[in-house]
Amino acid sequence: MKQDGIRRALGFVTSAYSSYSGCRQYREDIARAQSEVGPGAPAIDKLRVFFNHPAFIERRSIGVREALQAIPAVVQQNAQIICTAHSIPISMANTSDYVAQLEEVGKLISVALGRTNHVLVYQSRSGAPDSLGWSPTFWITCAE
Repeated sequence: MKQDGIRRALGFVTSAYSSYSGCRQYREDIARAQSEVGPGAPAIDKLRVFFNHPAFIERRSIGVREALQAIPAVVQQNAQIICTAHSIPISMANTSDYVAQLEEVGKLISVALGRTNHVLVYQSRSGAPDSLGWSPTFWITCAE
């Protein structure tokens, strides 16, 4: 980029949510690359996380509405809306807005649909095998 005369660029991180892996690590990597390039390295302006961007919420809401419409009308109103996300280590979640942002997305989608019966669950885990992750898990929730 420097050789092409680029002095400023936008950085789009495709993770909608804040966490070390989904946000800060990218900023650290950008800073490291700028340091390696040295003077004249382009400035990178990271775009904001987009978990609550109206277009993101609208698209998610449309998908949930379409899924609800695909089930029999007699069970649609009582159908549980399950919002899923990757579980991250609790120690990582405690230093970010990840969980609060996930909860906000669930609420925004529910409001858009006129619903109140959503729940946030986690379908996977990350981190070291002995690190604790968030729960409830998707599988426990489905079993209940």
